[in-house]
Amino acid sequence: GFGVTFDPLCVLRPAKADDPAVVFALERDDAITAPPSDAFRMAQLSLALAMMIALTDGSFDPSEQASLLAMIAHTEGLELDERRRLIAEMKVQIAAPHGLADLKTRLKAAPASAREQLGRSLVAIAGSDGVVEPREVALLEKLFRQLDLDGASLYAQLHGNLASMPAAPPKATPEFQTPTVAPATPSEGETPTSPGGIDLARLSVIRRETA
Repeated sequence: GFGVTFDPLCVLRPAKADDPAVVFALERDDAITAPPSDAFRMAQLSLALAMMIALTDGSFDPSEQASLLAMIAHTEGLELDERRRLIAEMKVQIAAPHGLADLKTRLKAAPASAREQLGRSLVAIAGSDGVVEPREVALLEKLFRQLDLDGASLYAQLHGNLASMPAAPPKATPEFQTPTVAPATPSEGETPTSPGGIDLARLSVIRRETA
């Protein structure tokens, strides 16, 4: 009647002896031996990537947690026990998040449509706390390359999210201070927006912060 996060049927990587674990109640007794559904596998991958993004700044913001819980609650095709397992895995990953090496095989195997949805979800998670920090942008760029997604689409999505965000002061940790960057001025002959309506000055700021 109970599940564990290190169940070898479900894990993204083999558990080590000193890994943290969560035990959770199962609704169905046979769920412990049922193979994970495709919907669960994609949600699990999305959660692991989103946790990497959320923890980039060294903290797990309540708004980020709320966004991930909403993602788990609204993902179609999941059984109740699969949702419970994902919530338990989220708790574990706060202490021991996955690395990109743990996920590469799954990322390559994901269909193109699923990778595009993953990309959109990751950008949304990055902006869920009202701030997209340079380290988050750098990780998003790396993940978009692993997902074989167009880097230009990342900046377009970031621009759209930034435009809809309320103003918020940048967060800082003792190890990292978000640099203050003056708005970029378009060079001679460059238009301030692209034909697609993207603010080139704002994209320039993002790229400079990332560098």
